[in-house]
Amino acid sequence: MGRHTQPFARLLISTFLHLGTPGTYRRADGAEVATYFIAKTPDVVASFGDTRLVMATHRFDLLARDVPDPQEGERFRLNGQTWQVVGEPQADRERLIWTITGAPV
Repeated sequence: MGRHTQPFARLLISTFLHLGTPGTYRRADGAEVATYFIAKTPDVVASFGDTRLVMATHRFDLLARDVPDPQEGERFRLNGQTWQVVGEPQADRERLIWTITGAPV
């Protein structure tokens, strides 16, 4: 992390601590990590031929410092609900935040 990125990283951590929801991320090896999640539920438009479908999604941001390498199939628990990571997690440009898509388990 570059010198100019450190203040931004501190701001992100503070944002997650104040606006995020505490939860637990369970890695494939069974280790559990306490972290904060920011939930997003945007609609996604998918096209199948001439048909367009609007589907609800469940996406969550989490700090890369807590979960450095999330993988499809791993699970997390948030507000009493267990979720499974589906699809490829996406990192932001600075590699500070992961966005994961979750499916209820």
